[in-house]
Amino acid sequence: MKSKRVWMVWLSLLLPTLAGSEFSIQKPYEELPVGMCGMPQLPPISADQFFRTLQQTNPVQYQRLLEAEQSLRRFNQMNLTQQKFWAYDMKKEGFYQVTATLRKAGNLTNIWVEDDSWENGYVTQDEVDAIYEALEIRSGTQSLNPDLGIVEIDTFLFGQPPNKDGDGIIDFLILDIRDSFDPEEKNSQFIAGYFHPWDQTDNATSNKRDLLYLDAYPGIFFNDRRSTDKVLSTTAHELQHLIHYHYDPDESTWVNEGLSELAGVYCGYGLDFPYLYLKDTNRGLMNWSGDIADYARVGLWTLYTAEQFGVEFIRALVQEKANGRSGYQTTLEKLGYSLSFEEVFKNWAIALYVNNTAIDTRYGYYHTLAGGLSADFRETVIQYPYQTSFAIQSYAPVYFRFRGADTLWIDFAGAAPEGFWVHRSTAQFTLEELRSNSLEIPGFNPEDQFVLLLTNTNAMQEISFQAFAPYSVRMVELQYDDGELNFGLTTTGIGANKFLTPTNNMSLRRVKFYNLQSGNAYRVYVYDEGIGGRPGQELLAPMDTTVQAARSWVEMELPQALQLPRKNQAFFVGLQVITPDRALPYDHQESGNGRSYLNVGGGWRRLSDFRTGDGTALTGYWMIRAVLEGGLIPSGEPSDFDTTLAEFKITIAPISEYNSYNPAGEEIQFQVELNSSGRLELILYNILGQKITEIRRDFPNKGRYLIPWNGRNQWGNIVPSGMYFYRATFYSRESVRELSPATGKVILLK
Repeated sequence: MKSKRVWMVWLSLLLPTLAGSEFSIQKPYEELPVGMCGMPQLPPISADQFFRTLQQTNPVQYQRLLEAEQSLRRFNQMNLTQQKFWAYDMKKEGFYQVTATLRKAGNLTNIWVEDDSWENGYVTQDEVDAIYEALEIRSGTQSLNPDLGIVEIDTFLFGQPPNKDGDGIIDFLILDIRDSFDPEEKNSQFIAGYFHPWDQTDNATSNKRDLLYLDAYPGIFFNDRRSTDKVLSTTAHELQHLIHYHYDPDESTWVNEGLSELAGVYCGYGLDFPYLYLKDTNRGLMNWSGDIADYARVGLWTLYTAEQFGVEFIRALVQEKANGRSGYQTTLEKLGYSLSFEEVFKNWAIALYVNNTAIDTRYGYYHTLAGGLSADFRETVIQYPYQTSFAIQSYAPVYFRFRGADTLWIDFAGAAPEGFWVHRSTAQFTLEELRSNSLEIPGFNPEDQFVLLLTNTNAMQEISFQAFAPYSVRMVELQYDDGELNFGLTTTGIGANKFLTPTNNMSLRRVKFYNLQSGNAYRVYVYDEGIGGRPGQELLAPMDTTVQAARSWVEMELPQALQLPRKNQAFFVGLQVITPDRALPYDHQESGNGRSYLNVGGGWRRLSDFRTGDGTALTGYWMIRAVLEGGLIPSGEPSDFDTTLAEFKITIAPISEYNSYNPAGEEIQFQVELNSSGRLELILYNILGQKITEIRRDFPNKGRYLIPWNGRNQWGNIVPSGMYFYRATFYSRESVRELSPATGKVILLK
């Protein structure tokens, strides 16, 4: 299971007890734990190599381990309801023993609780009973069938678990998983649970049973509060890993984790943090670094494929021996679908933006949790001429919106990239695949949505294009905050900022504000200036919205543009958080100009009238902004755009942009420029002239591309720091000849 790292301070607003007294604001600090799936973080372990190395390097420890294993077996033979288990220390990367007692036995599951966690009060029988009920009797209210438990739903979706020990029972061990969680050091990440493939072997330190691990602290117990929400989602997630191991033990991580995310959704425990991916979609579908955005991405992808192709497809995918992209393609073919993996990916890319199955069943989600989702634009272009160049990841979608008037022209450097042109209005929807390196769009206007959707089903490559329209959009963002959150104020009142219209003929188009916590419901107000320069009458009906993206800026578009008063006249934007015990964001400044207000029911007062518990006046500002538009303005002159490509050119991508290299996962990028299709051969050598590895790529089109090298040799081992040399040769299909090889050097630093 996953969660987003959230460090949060919020303040409690206290009503005065004496007439005329100041409001007092207290500032308790609370850090919210961040749960993670532990399975992909476990290092790969080879049984023979592990024990052989241990026997050679530390024979004393090796002998102790064997004795501990024998002691564990004797103990377990003598006891039925109390057992010893091997657990894995995530911090020290080693096995240790825990003693646990069977606290609940069912027809499908046994629930064991570490004795120390029981005695420390991390787990009580109430939590055990709640977990058992969810496992065997009743899952979440939004599950496929709330009258079935997690075990039955997961086995229906994915298949049967391995049954390693032959008893037909899945064991769950609740313990305080040893990880790096340390709230005093502000490390809020913890392992919420894991499945360890080692337990499916007969080696020493294997528990030799179908076993899943769930975290007691802080997974269940934290800050004197108890909750099973985190571990229930984790349970569904980790059970998929166990079942998947039964059929396909070496599945690609991105596929395996995506299916486990689907388990959490279909068992009724939510869609985890999709906005962490949707706010920046230029992340390769198959890339995996283990952060929360990775889980969000593969979770959205797998939910989409499940809705498009059904449970039969998901079950067949789990049980397919082919891995990764090949597993998806093979499963599609076996079930009679004529679609390619690339076609499904492109449909998904469209669905992430359009998300409306009424337009086309391929272009949206059906699940209520995904119904309102939409990918963010990499950029909304309002000023012309415009040029950009960026690297698009392999199997990643990127979205641009264009606003302006008259006719829009877009020109790409090189061949047409993969992607689509989308035009949406209240009356129409058009989708056209890109087939030329230039676009001309008549009828361009600022009200409709004109969107360029770029996809990439090849190696990472560079995209360059320019755009021009005769008329740009005049836009101004009014703000007082510096963009950095200081803390939040917990209040049921309304916070408001006072703004002055900078010039005549301006309209309020959008309201922008900072959101602290996930799932906050807000009400937005717009007022004119009233008595005493304070908020007066409402200029439009209050607008409600719910925001899922914690600690992020939110832009809310008004139903229609609101014409504002003339230059230097005041208007107010107000914000009220409706969700109980939630906070409004505040940016503290020592000498603010007093343009933030607060109304807690007794009328509007300046925010600076309030003080913190230590007596500091709140002279800062609410993190609320106003986005104004002033109509159309003539654009500048179109700029020259060089679309000339070198016949063959290869260089190292700039260190600052691509190559802050870390051998643990980041990549060196080679920039390649080609004016024809063909094949590239790239060979790397060490300083002795020995071949390290070879990279071969086919390019169906001319253009600019990025070729990654992960710092490993041809056997998959990370090479040491030092200087390396490369030799690249390109075989052009159009000229039917071999182009002169290019050479250069690469320096790796650890």
